[in-house]
Amino acid sequence: MPAPKINDQYWFDMSERLVSSARETRDNAAQKLQTFAGWAWGAFIAATAFGAGAGKTSLSEGQAIFMAIAGGLLVTLYWVAGWAQMPDVLQFDPRSPDEIKAAYQEDLRRRVIRLRIAMFVAVIATAAIVLSFFLVVLGAQSAK
Repeated sequence: MPAPKINDQYWFDMSERLVSSARETRDNAAQKLQTFAGWAWGAFIAATAFGAGAGKTSLSEGQAIFMAIAGGLLVTLYWVAGWAQMPDVLQFDPRSPDEIKAAYQEDLRRRVIRLRIAMFVAVIATAAIVLSFFLVVLGAQSAK
């Protein structure tokens, strides 16, 4: 008679995979945010140049300041996403499973905090970029 495939051993195996891949999963997420920041920087510069050029007008002081803030947020996102991937120096007695577990959990906790900070900066930077595009487009249209 066939045994169910979803049993206690399945969940034990799942927990091992989750623990084993926890750091790598968070590093991959941070790397994707860093890649997004690099891509968004290029798109931001191109769209800004196009928007200002299409309107054949220079940016107002407010638009320029807001765009500088949006660009600064992209640079911050790139840095924070890199920081989220940086390893910490872990100190523990390699003969003590409890110390190893505690060090691992502390490292993972720090990575989660850093990744959350990076995701927060990504949301703010994305919103600032979208708003700066609207400001440039609206400024170009009002100059006509």
